Amino acid sequence: MSLSIAEQAKNLIEKSEKILLVAHAKMDGDTLSATIAMHLLLKSLGKDTVVACADPVPEEYSFLPETDVMKREISAGKDFVISLDCSKTRAQKLRWKIEGEHLKIFITPGDGQFEKKDVSFFEHSDFDLIISLDAADKKQLGSIFEDNTALFSRTPLIVFDHHASNPGFGTVNIIDTQAASTTEVVYHFLETLFGEKWEKRINPDIATLLLTGIITDTGSFQNPNTTPRSLEAAADLVELGARQQEIIRNIYKTKNLQTLKLWGRVLSKINTDPVHRMLWSTVSANDLIDTGGIIEDTGGIIDELLATAPGMEMVLLLKERKDGMITVSVRTTTALCDATKFSAEFGGGGHTQAAGFKIRGNKPFDVVVGEVVSAAQKFQSKRLHLPSSDSKNSGEKREHKNNKTSSIDIIEIKKKNKNKKNKEKDSLPVQIEAKPNTKSMSVQLPNKKKKKQKSQSSRVDNFSGMLEKIMNADPIEKIKNTPNTPSSHKEK
Repeated sequence: MSLSIAEQAKNLIEKSEKILLVAHAKMDGDTLSATIAMHLLLKSLGKDTVVACADPVPEEYSFLPETDVMKREISAGKDFVISLDCSKTRAQKLRWKIEGEHLKIFITPGDGQFEKKDVSFFEHSDFDLIISLDAADKKQLGSIFEDNTALFSRTPLIVFDHHASNPGFGTVNIIDTQAASTTEVVYHFLETLFGEKWEKRINPDIATLLLTGIITDTGSFQNPNTTPRSLEAAADLVELGARQQEIIRNIYKTKNLQTLKLWGRVLSKINTDPVHRMLWSTVSANDLIDTGGIIEDTGGIIDELLATAPGMEMVLLLKERKDGMITVSVRTTTALCDATKFSAEFGGGGHTQAAGFKIRGNKPFDVVVGEVVSAAQKFQSKRLHLPSSDSKNSGEKREHKNNKTSSIDIIEIKKKNKNKKNKEKDSLPVQIEAKPNTKSMSVQLPNKKKKKQKSQSSRVDNFSGMLEKIMNADPIEKIKNTPNTPSSHKEK
């Protein structure tokens, strides 16, 4: 009978002595909490663990327990092991010496003789197992992976994650895309790891760490990824001693002056595009210098942008780092607008409503912002079936699709002048609104100065005549669509 994925992970952990735990670079509350919680859980099993991340622990998470165990780099040595089978012959004495470029090892048997078949050779790594937490791929582990690729290639790897874009890069992959956070994935793994009495392994520190990941990844249960399952896990963790108010106070209610200044700068630069239902803002390198903030202070801004985006479906936050890297956070307010699909255009990924990507800063920041926003507008235009903004309609008829979001049609025709033998004069713009599912129209004529007051019946006659000319006019010179007014008719 084949083992479940969780059972396979349990077996790897049980037979390993020294385990490397890795959080993704630019760590957030989820990856940090999941990694340290796993460290404490494995420590209770007597395992020797090393906890690593390419970047330092953000200040806002310094209140969490055991954050000082996090290392920025690791020493991944590899030993060459000579093994001697002493089951038949006892080793009495061992000595060695170096002659030139050769190391000679001398083993004196207690009785009998050793043979060549008693000797074997193999390589031994410093780590028996690697566990990655909350990384969607190896590249997200940063320098921990980049500086130790040989270690990752020869060592079994367990991946705990909840990102839909994760291809499953581990030996064993525990990826739950329905989970709100990786700490929730770890929480549900505990029963497999510890058995029926798993709850006794969770002390208040571990419960607080696991709850922190759920709270930060759900935006304190405000984001769409909040599920009944995540709420149930959170309730269980509070019952097991998680310090929920401590988490809220430190992450959401405590901001230093530099962070507040940076948030103010970002919120003051909000741009909206109602047509494409999107909103965006930026954090430039100069913003960081002017406010004294750091890029990690922008972690919660995207949630504030979401809160200020009624009617919007896509929210973008573009951040310029000091090393020239530009990171883009993507959030959507509806699952119909797939953030992972848009992020994939730039090699990124994540969740349906929360994703992101990176761009090397080979171009000025403003140029990159323009390119990303333009790509997002095209993405939304295609998804919302908006008319192409660059289509040329002059001098030809255009048949509109039945689209409830289409709007007023502006028809510009050439008015014929009978007094000048049908020579064309200046075009007269007339605005016609066609109401869906009806044959009625409302017509708005341009304002013109009247030389003298006409009687009401005369104005009605003139209006009727003008309407008849409009309906029978030919050719149609230009058709232009403007948003937000329903239109379900076809031009005739």
